[in-house]
Amino acid sequence: MESKKNKSIILRNVLIIILALLLGYFGYRNNIKYKKVDFGVEKDHYLLQAFYDKFPGKEVVKCKLGDVSGNGKDDLIIIFRKTKELNHLVVAINSGKEIYFSEESKAPYENQKIEIKDIDNSPPNEFVVSGSKRGQYGYGVFRIEGKHLHNLFSEGMGICW
Repeated sequence: MESKKNKSIILRNVLIIILALLLGYFGYRNNIKYKKVDFGVEKDHYLLQAFYDKFPGKEVVKCKLGDVSGNGKDDLIIIFRKTKELNHLVVAINSGKEIYFSEESKAPYENQKIEIKDIDNSPPNEFVVSGSKRGQYGYGVFRIEGKHLHNLFSEGMGICW
């Protein structure tokens, strides 16, 4: 009788351990491995896909959708990992007929934020990119003119990349 009781306790403990392992596995799978990376747009957005076609293998860190070319169509501002220690900024410009890319510029390495602003009350909209690297913060104000990415003003950006 004692032997049957010990076997049932052992069986119950084994089932509890198996259940805990399964719950842990599914929790990991759903929350970590398949976690949706929120970097500004859906992964299948056509402007983001155009970026991946033009820059294969590059990791997107952050992006922002909005009209920064002044043509009334959404463009995509993209911060991406250029190398292990360096991020760059590029804009996918939607002309309505084609998608082309601005020149690249260096971008903050950590804590990136992109805001679209109409600073001078005339098209095209400007945008502010801010962020940090190793605790040093900075920001830059940019404007697109054709394919040219103008850095209108920046403060502390040299230490952020």
